[in-house]
Amino acid sequence: MFVLSLIISAWLLLFITFCGIGLIIRRYFGLKVYGVENLITSFWIGWAYAIFFLQLWNLLFRVDWLPLVIISIMAILGLLWNYKDLSSLFESKKFIGIFFGFILILTAVWIAELAALPILNTDSGLYHLNSIRWAQTFPIVPGLGNLHGRLAFNSSYFLYVAALEVGLWLHRTQHIANGLLMLVLFMQIYISAIRIFRCNCKLPLSETL
Repeated sequence: MFVLSLIISAWLLLFITFCGIGLIIRRYFGLKVYGVENLITSFWIGWAYAIFFLQLWNLLFRVDWLPLVIISIMAILGLLWNYKDLSSLFESKKFIGIFFGFILILTAVWIAELAALPILNTDSGLYHLNSIRWAQTFPIVPGLGNLHGRLAFNSSYFLYVAALEVGLWLHRTQHIANGLLMLVLFMQIYISAIRIFRCNCKLPLSETL
């Protein structure tokens, strides 16, 4: 349970961080936060922009703890900029329901149990971990694919994983990186299912078939 609580706590911090980045982008376009769906959208926007930033960073520098600090600072600014919208969201009943929260907690524990397992994917040992280590050690290396073809796949996801290789999660990011994305995806699925169920319940039976 201690390990699972660490994983879920890391997910919560990362979710808040990427939401903060996404909120900056939304606010720039004049979009406010009206519900939990907007928070999830902000997460995906923030995650995408964080990877874009890491790609630019890796052109000149290795991906170490510094870009994560910069991303975190930007996230804090985004949260402060949208403080009024977020506070009104948390105070209202629109944020989260009891049933949704219960299902989400169970899902988080289930995914955390899977994330706590050792790496079983053969490709991870073949080139995933090597690509992450290159990003941690050097700026982008022209011709790296000549060393091994799979190192030329240019998967930007590995930069995201490399940025998390700090502190407690050094050489342990496989336990938190992908599980967070799965959890947010399930959040979207649950919210969409609840919306569909509520809409169908308000319609006559003939219109739901």
